[in-house]
Amino acid sequence: LGYGRTVSRPDFRELSPATFNDVTGGRQVYGNPDLNRALIDNVDLRWEWYPNPDESLSIAAFYKSFTEPIESIVVVSAQHSVTYQNAESARNLGLELDGRLSFGRVHSRLEDFYLAGNAAFIRSRVQLSENSGIQTSNDRALEGQSPYVVNVQFGYANPETGTAVSALYNVFGPRITEVGALGAPDYYEQPVHRVDLVGSVALGERWTLSLKGKNLLDAPRRVITGDQVVEEVRNGWSASIGLSASL
Repeated sequence: LGYGRTVSRPDFRELSPATFNDVTGGRQVYGNPDLNRALIDNVDLRWEWYPNPDESLSIAAFYKSFTEPIESIVVVSAQHSVTYQNAESARNLGLELDGRLSFGRVHSRLEDFYLAGNAAFIRSRVQLSENSGIQTSNDRALEGQSPYVVNVQFGYANPETGTAVSALYNVFGPRITEVGALGAPDYYEQPVHRVDLVGSVALGERWTLSLKGKNLLDAPRRVITGDQVVEEVRNGWSASIGLSASL
């Protein structure tokens, strides 16, 4: 059982009243010099089990209390500008699962294969202050908080041959990127499925050959407001090969 308190301070861009243009969205963004720092109180209860040296399982329940969290707010105007504002408070209640399983428990010949991953499920609610009446929705999640996040890794690792290969998968639930105001709906970033591939093999005692493939699905990142897609971007995929030597 653990407790901790952290602080989240606004950065210079969030505080500065100067206006700048967002190069990706094309909108004007300006800060709010009246922003206050946010306090975050966190309580978590965790249970862990290690059946074998290469296997683990943990289950955690957590609760986060935010005092004056900072959110990104859409100001309805000709430019649909964006600024920042403190909400009164917010609450996150969640469950997290984390584990690693060796396929050696199925058959001894599979002991170098493993499956690992973690998943978090969060219920988030924000409470607005009295001067936040321009915001469209007063019953919503905290800006930037997904209802779930899932990571899965399937891999092979052989210390004797120096060979390791793993495939990684990640997805997150829809999350508010900008809070709507004056009747304009909130902006939601949609789930993006991502797959990466990483591998390495030892070439003798000194040399190592590595291979990396990132964002292999190249799924588009979409942001919607209401039923309209306001942003859709593909970041592309990449691959690299490296050769390193140890002295």
